[in-house]
Order: sequence, then structure tokens, then C-alpha cells
Amino acid sequence: MGEKPGEKEPDDPARKGMDALRRSVGETMEKATEIMAEMEPEIVIEAAATLDGHESTVTSVAFFPGGGRLASGSEDRTIRLWDIETRRCIATLSGHAAEVTSVAISADGTRLASGGGDGTVKVWDPPTGVCAMTFSGHAGWVSSVAFLPDGAALISGAEDGSCRVWDIAKGECARVLKAKPAPAISALAVSPDGTIAVAGTERSSLLIWDLKTGDLVRTIDAAHVPQVHAVAWAPDGRRFVSAGDGALVKLWQARGKPLRSLDLDPVLVDSVRSIAISSDGARILTADDRLQLKIWDVGSSKCLATSRKAHADTITAVGLSPDGGAIASASWDKTVKLWAVKKIAADKP
Repeated sequence: MGEKPGEKEPDDPARKGMDALRRSVGETMEKATEIMAEMEPEIVIEAAATLDGHESTVTSVAFFPGGGRLASGSEDRTIRLWDIETRRCIATLSGHAAEVTSVAISADGTRLASGGGDGTVKVWDPPTGVCAMTFSGHAGWVSSVAFLPDGAALISGAEDGSCRVWDIAKGECARVLKAKPAPAISALAVSPDGTIAVAGTERSSLLIWDLKTGDLVRTIDAAHVPQVHAVAWAPDGRRFVSAGDGALVKLWQARGKPLRSLDLDPVLVDSVRSIAISSDGARILTADDRLQLKIWDVGSSKCLATSRKAHADTITAVGLSPDGGAIASASWDKTVKLWAVKKIAADKP
């Protein structure tokens, strides 16, 4: 019999239970849909090309301004210049007496600097491939090189625990920066305004130098234990990022005040080998010891994309193109790989 108008159906505990279960399941499904939507990647990292040619470990990569060319340095003692569009090597630069450990490009793209296991720093003319200058002075292998923003000087860090500022016009060392004690320098980056240099060391510390005065502003002990592998500046110059052993990428205020960390699952990741920051400062690219490339959103600390296994062996360096649309990675497997960063999710209304 049907229920008469105005008359309530008698209470039925079983039916009430089923209704409550349906509501609960419905709410759970709605919540799951929302979570899955949030988990859907907005971007993906897609393999674009493998650049073969180096005969040993590729130690470093650097994009030229505009993103159309790339430089790579290798333990085979050469630097190769690559055309991104054709995927071809357009020049091979030789001159170091030992492995090339680091490469850097000046802001205007007219100069290339390299550091080597022979303890020298070289400045090259990319169009001709000619070595224009060689700086000597370090007592050990050079781990890192970086241009100052105006391109008139560059800085190098080395195994001997020193950072040296080189005046390109005068062809001489303008300043030696050395802490006491002086642990080997493993990473180096210069602030966008050229006033501060941050060096990572093999003894887990970060050293912050005032390049105007030559003063050591701050030493941050145990930043990444046991070793710092990479440092990079945000383009606004207000923050820098560091990475190393351990599953953390750390963000710091320019003078070394800790801000926060990106937590890479410590169960899966033991070390972050290299990092890069997008030109707008909104994203961080990491390469870890699980052979993964990951892109992180700085604001939310959310991982936006993962490449899974990017190389057959340890990733030594990464670079991000000026427009953020391409990644270059280097590895012990003797290759440079190019990756496309693509947006896949439609804009939300």
C-alpha cells in the first residue's frame, strides 16, 4: 500500500541505516573525486631527445639565453655545444687537461666559462670555440663556476676550499674568499644582483659571502648532511635554494634565515643531486638519486610532475630553459637528455 497524502511512513531502522550508508558513500565518492582532481598533474615531463657524443660522464649542462642552444661539460675533457632544434652538436671545445666539472653561460650569451679537474677556469668565445682566457690559482679541482650578472667577472669554487672572483677585463684574480676552516666547495651560485655568493661544501655547510666587501656573512652548519650538492637563486634575489644528501630541498632568505623545506619522501630518496629554478621563481626542478626528475610548486610545496627513471645511471646536473618549457639533464651514463614540460590539464573556470 502506498503512503497516504500527509501521512508519514512508519520508522524503519533498516531503511534509515541504508539511507545513511548511501549518503556516506555519496559523500566519500565526492571527496575522492575532489582529491583525484587535485592529484591530476597539471604538467608532464616528456622525453624529447637523447644527445650522444660525450665519451665519459657528463658533469654539467647550461642553457644559453633564449633556450636555443645548450652547453655540456664532461669527464672526457670536452665541452659540447648543442642546437636544441636540430639535436645536433654544433661545436666541441677542448683545452682542459682533466675532466670538465662545470659550465656556465654569461647573461648575454657571449661568453662561456668552464671549471676543470686541472684546477683551471677557462673563458670561451662560443661562436668561434676559442679559449679566450685561462685562470690559474686554485690548488685543487674546480667544482663550480658562475658569472656575475654583468658578465665582467666570474666566480669559481674549488676543492681547496676557496672561492675566487676573476676580473675578465684585467685577466686576474680580484678576490679570494676562504673560510676558516675551509671545506671543499661543492656548489656555488651568485645572486641576481651580483652582491652575494652562496657556496655549498662537502662538509654539509653553506657559506654566504658579501661580494662587495669579501666578508663571510654567515656559515650555516649541517645544512645537508653529509654534503651539499647544489644551490640556486630565485630570480628576485630574495631567496636561494639548496639541496644535498637527505630528502630535503631547503629554501633560505638571502642572508641565510631558514624559510621552509620541500620534503622528498625519505623512504624513497636519499639524495638530491641537482636543482634549478624557473625564471619566474614559481617552480623548482630537482634530480634525485632515484634517477627521477621532479617539478615542484614553490608556493604550495606540491610536486607537479615526475619523470620516473630519467637516466640509466646517476644524474649529475639539470638545467631549465628560460621559458620553462624544456629541461636538460646530464648523467654518468654519458648522455645529455632533453625533456619537454607540457601542460595537460585544462584551466579551471
